[in-house]
Amino acid sequence: MHGYEITRAVERTTNGCCSPAEGTIYPVLREFEQGGYVTAHTEVVHGRQRKIYAMTDRGRAAFKWR
Repeated sequence: MHGYEITRAVERTTNGCCSPAEGTIYPVLREFEQGGYVTAHTEVVHGRQRKIYAMTDRGRAAFKWR
């Protein structure tokens, strides 16, 4: 997912209790990427570059719902 999709997913998952601004989600995603919890690559979608994030096995293990 790209950043906007992630913010919408967080909002849906929390039933609107958490609505992160797009500007606040990117520093967290960079931190997760540096820690090996997500990977990122750039894609061009409708002529616009988007950074697409994917959770790694390490990320799934760390953030697994218990």
